[in-house]
Amino acid sequence: MVFFLILAFVYFSGFPLWLNVQFTKWQLNEPNTSLASPYGESIYISAISIENHQGEIYDLSAFRGKPVFLNFWASWCVPCLAEMPSIKTLKTALPNVEFVLVTSESKQAFQTYLKQADLDLNHYRLLTNVPTPLNHSVLPASFLINQEGVVIFRQYGAVNWDAPETLQLLKEALK
Repeated sequence: MVFFLILAFVYFSGFPLWLNVQFTKWQLNEPNTSLASPYGESIYISAISIENHQGEIYDLSAFRGKPVFLNFWASWCVPCLAEMPSIKTLKTALPNVEFVLVTSESKQAFQTYLKQADLDLNHYRLLTNVPTPLNHSVLPASFLINQEGVVIFRQYGAVNWDAPETLQLLKEALK
């Protein structure tokens, strides 16, 4: 009987996901430096609509004039969840960069995630397709965008964003 109670607790609680996220954090790597170069034209020529947690709709071009760290994630994606704390630390280290974390999940899944999220990051829901420079086939996918809207760095897959080498790489890309 005790075995089944323990099994029920493990199965119905968030413990398996939490454990998986913790193990994934240990395996985060450094970013792929070969992708640290300007790529494509300005993303601001396309309308990219995003919605915040209050239902307010913005165009990504609202961030024109500021560098933007754009991260595509999903609430079911363990590597995405594993890298979130390091993105929060990176945000503190790069105060002049706007951090925009975008999911393409349903509004319900988005709201459910935000209720349990304990991160001080700007989460949005994607409402339109993304232009070619932001195309990705894996999650998470992260892009550093300069003031003019040109992708100057891209990373496919989870990364330890608060590693000193990573911070240095991003600072160099922003120069």
